Amino acid sequence: KKKKKKTGKLSKNQDAVEDFTIALEKDPNNTQINFNRGVAFRELQANNDAIKDFDIALASEYGESDFGKLKCLSNKAASRLEIGSYDECYNDFSEAIKIEKEILEKEKENIED
Repeated sequence: KKKKKKTGKLSKNQDAVEDFTIALEKDPNNTQINFNRGVAFRELQANNDAIKDFDIALASEYGESDFGKLKCLSNKAASRLEIGSYDECYNDFSEAIKIEKEILEKEKENIED
């Protein structure tokens, strides 16, 4: 039973990669699609492809927001961990933690105002 469930998830993520690829062909400037496809690639353990999509999203308007950058870096670090790129993983997670602290500080300031 578990194997069937895993196969369903695998199929779902393969379908997602295909759908996101089609969406990118229609809207190549929507880099949130790159992020979403990167997540699907990561679920498929296609970590090098995931890292490429996270890098595209990071270099775009999507990656300019603190939240977008945090999501991209965290997912990219997890992909790097899976492929054994430990130094790069550490650097990405360290940057993500720094950004998360900044987000929390901003939220704290907004609450105090």
